[in-house]
Amino acid sequence: RLALPFNLNPCRHRALPLMSSEECTSICAQCLTKPLANRAVAPLVHRQGAAFLVHRMKFYREEARALATMMATQIRLTEMSRLPNVLIPVPIAYTTAVQRTFNQSALLAWHLAKTFNIAYAPRLLMRQGGPAQRSLPRGQRLTSTGFACRQNAANLAGKHVAIVDDVLTTGATARKISQLLRGLGADLIDAWCATRTPTEDS
Repeated sequence: RLALPFNLNPCRHRALPLMSSEECTSICAQCLTKPLANRAVAPLVHRQGAAFLVHRMKFYREEARALATMMATQIRLTEMSRLPNVLIPVPIAYTTAVQRTFNQSALLAWHLAKTFNIAYAPRLLMRQGGPAQRSLPRGQRLTSTGFACRQNAANLAGKHVAIVDDVLTTGATARKISQLLRGLGADLIDAWCATRTPTEDS
């Protein structure tokens, strides 16, 4: 654990590791005009040991508790003044869920919901058909749709919510889900992820 690549100087709104010229503001240049989230949390940079832990969680259902614990630690250090009302895991496709029997983002959200005593809504959204985001190049990730609200989705009027996922890469998933949640009335939207790719082209 001590050898893990921790995300030590992340942007407040997209968790991207900051350039030296940006560290004094805690906000990257892009987020000055177009922030990804109210608050983005990603304790690890997605490489080496961190990428290995995510792989173990995604395909073997292991290390979810360890990754959630590291996320909770960063949240306690940076964002305990106002926690979300509800955690919403990024959904996976039906066929993937059948093959794996679990959703790795839901595992993280479940652990975090228990840790902070926050509501947990794993069935608010659904993933539509199409290839996994990780298999698409950056351009296609930004233009693919892929998500929808379920017919019985709860009203989120005035709520502060957090989207929970395993890896934050281009931010396309978070932006699309944020649009859906705002359509349900959500006010503040955070993005909580286990790892962050060091660049948005990964």
